[in-house]
Amino acid sequence: MGNKLPEDQFEAAYEMLARALDRVGPKQERLFLARLTLALAHQLPDLHALEQALAIAETDMDSETNY
Repeated sequence: MGNKLPEDQFEAAYEMLARALDRVGPKQERLFLARLTLALAHQLPDLHALEQALAIAETDMDSETNY
């Protein structure tokens, strides 16, 4: 994907996501992540950008450094 967050902002985004997941709790985590994905997809310029992001997220689920 072309435009990427600078490293310091990526780390802040990671922390924001972690705190939001803590707030919603494990029972609502899947629904929250689905809603978040759709909210972010609405901000993307085209469907291909979402397709790329989903492919990145599915790749090597054991690694946190694919971004």
